[in-house]
Amino acid sequence: MNNPADHLSRGRQADGLCSLDSWWHGPDWLVKHHASWPHDITIPATSLPEARKTAPQVLTVTTPEPLLHVSRFSSYWKLLHITAWVFRFTTAVKEKRKFRNNPTALELESARAYWIRKVQEQCFTTELTTVISVMKELPL
Repeated sequence: MNNPADHLSRGRQADGLCSLDSWWHGPDWLVKHHASWPHDITIPATSLPEARKTAPQVLTVTTPEPLLHVSRFSSYWKLLHITAWVFRFTTAVKEKRKFRNNPTALELESARAYWIRKVQEQCFTTELTTVISVMKELPL
């Protein structure tokens, strides 16, 4: 074996390493003149059992999509009610609880604030990024 560490990765017990010269001094060719070192060290064609496979890296790109397509609704109030229902549903699923009644005034206000924020993000992108960058620079 050219690599003394291979003994451990192939199941050799630690107490058996005491009698191994290659463990303490390396492979035999290492103490010889470098001209006599092997030049044909090849990587085995089969993968070794201890070889680790690297997990693939995944890149996720998110684009700011609105919750619903506004053009599908005939009225502003219908859009707010459906948005409130969607918010209520996602909250109920996360908290594992049921819901029955119509959306409350607070839920409708939350839906309204969501759509105002979305319109502002679309229409005032430059202004919002400027304000955010200025806010980050301010000392707290």
